[in-house]
Amino acid sequence: MHHNSDHFQRIGEKCEFISEIKNLFRKIKYLEESDKKNKPGLAPATGLRHVRRELKDSEIRYRRLFESAMDGVLILNAVTGNIVDVNPYLTELLSYSHDELLGKKLWEIGSFKDVASSKTAFKKLQKKGYVRYEDLPLETKNGKKIDVEFVSNVYLADDEKVIQCNIRNITEHKRAELKVLESQKALRMLMVRLQETQELEQKKLSSELHDEIGQALTSIKIDLAIITKSLPKDCSEGILGRLNEIDSIIDNILMQIHEMALHLYPHMLDELGLIPTLRWYTKMFTKRLNIELELKSTGFRGRMDSVSETILYRVCQEALTNIAKHAQAKKIVIKVCRRKSVLELSILDDGIGFNVSKTEKLQYPKHGIGLLGIRERILSIQGNFKIESAPDRGTRLYVTVPWRKREHVQN
Repeated sequence: MHHNSDHFQRIGEKCEFISEIKNLFRKIKYLEESDKKNKPGLAPATGLRHVRRELKDSEIRYRRLFESAMDGVLILNAVTGNIVDVNPYLTELLSYSHDELLGKKLWEIGSFKDVASSKTAFKKLQKKGYVRYEDLPLETKNGKKIDVEFVSNVYLADDEKVIQCNIRNITEHKRAELKVLESQKALRMLMVRLQETQELEQKKLSSELHDEIGQALTSIKIDLAIITKSLPKDCSEGILGRLNEIDSIIDNILMQIHEMALHLYPHMLDELGLIPTLRWYTKMFTKRLNIELELKSTGFRGRMDSVSETILYRVCQEALTNIAKHAQAKKIVIKVCRRKSVLELSILDDGIGFNVSKTEKLQYPKHGIGLLGIRERILSIQGNFKIESAPDRGTRLYVTVPWRKREHVQN
């Protein structure tokens, strides 16, 4: 729970009023004794009238603050734990009358009977001078369940210890937070579903490009070769040159389709697994961008489930894309390690880095969309995601996911 820092500021104001009243009582006592002894100086009668006016004003101010407070307030005797005062807000909140609360110990009231076995909590309060419960469940006299924030302070007023308990009803706030969490969960589930659908569509399109369009172009290439061979020997060089040019164009298209199909979904991931596919991808990445990249893998025996392998491959792909776009890195190290029932993945670069907390707060961060995608993918398989970075100090992405054994591998 996070509330404004001045939420309990009025605690101090009330303490000051109590101390002020105590001091005024002490002045009255002193002036009465001075009057009896006929001490010179301030005229006792005048001084008493002045101090009593101050006392009355202070009492009025304190009662107004105490009774109009929109937080529940209990005043306890710090020695006995008995309630000596309670404000109207709290009596209404707990459905107890003022008389039902007055003179009782805190743990004798039904609403507070389970507050850390209250007697122990009271001793802790006496010793430390401060107790706080950020989310305390209470039950009112009529059985209604509520959640409160509970703060107790011990302070001195004219050398006497007083305990003030401030209680704020956070039930509606907690309900609102729960609704936000439920909405976030629903959005996360939707995002995961969209990612799964996208993955399936990419896999399907990759197969269509490779199997259908690729095969059609290969057939055209074969037919073109047959036509070229069947041409008469005296065929002009211009026609032969044109046919060779078409053959080269087909080769170029086939290569591009192959790369597109692999980028959409590398079928070798299904056939060979995560590590061989990462070795192929990192080799292509290094060749294309001329960045030094080292891939280390340890502890691999057997295969992970296909969903986890796909997500980890996509995480590496997204991370390397981010590095290529933003990091200005010269070296990247990827480590993939299996430790019993957990797989650990770390990606480290020596680039320019960035302020992680600042980036997360931006509405449209240049790193954020990619990082958000990585985080959601990892959370979808009950994994953990962490990123460490700072300007001019590079970036480290760290992922852990449960190792789920692949039940069946198709050859």
